[in-house]
Amino acid sequence: MRTIRSALKYPPKHSPADCPPHTVEVGARPPSEAAILLPLMNIQGEPCILLSRRSEKLRVHAGEVSFPGGKADPTDANLAAAAMREAEEELGIPVENVELLGMLEPPEYSLGNRARVWAFVGFVHDRPFDILNSATQFRSQKVGPLTSLSLSDLKPSTSEVSGLIPFPLFLLADKESDRRSLHFFRMDPGKPYWKYKVGDLFVNTDGTGQSIEGLRSDKCEVWGLSGWFLHRLLKRMGLTEDPVMAQIRSETGTETQGNLTYT
Repeated sequence: MRTIRSALKYPPKHSPADCPPHTVEVGARPPSEAAILLPLMNIQGEPCILLSRRSEKLRVHAGEVSFPGGKADPTDANLAAAAMREAEEELGIPVENVELLGMLEPPEYSLGNRARVWAFVGFVHDRPFDILNSATQFRSQKVGPLTSLSLSDLKPSTSEVSGLIPFPLFLLADKESDRRSLHFFRMDPGKPYWKYKVGDLFVNTDGTGQSIEGLRSDKCEVWGLSGWFLHRLLKRMGLTEDPVMAQIRSETGTETQGNLTYT
């Protein structure tokens, strides 16, 4: 956790109503502020990043793979609080169990719902954890891999989520996997990233596994804004690099090194 924390920016303390000026225009009205949480978990002893597949009944981004999040409320103390509140509402992750590690900067704009999206990273513990009051004592006593809630402990909102997608780090770090392919964020050639097929990792909200038309299904991919934030986090963790750099390293025989454990 210390390595991941050091690679991220410390979360800003400003409220949703006190954010920096916007840098782009996405409509007649100013964009709203939104926040997402990239939840890190040890699931059955395997370090994972947790995503979900949105319900087909939703008005925006229906059926897409995403991280939990949404627009900030005026009652949210800050943007990180908004991200954790949304994670609890969508996936049933208790706010008090999340150890906030930091923020991915800069934020990005979601053209679909006209919002500026702030991305936060947190580890989901198996019990309440107060990072401000207990972090030092916890770290001095804890030895070995951290423990998380199990998927069966989570109670996703069935009106918002059709299923969970625990993505193991060893699959994300597999440079030979045919589940990943080159894509460009907003079709910008200067922003290449990997998108991933995750249909075989899908778990229904009732806890039963159900592959969505197998591994190669285009109906269950991590791409777009979620894929871009995932790629940026994996780069910070040392588990991947931009596709062009990956090709160069493949040709020269050098490799990136990352940590495949949450401790």
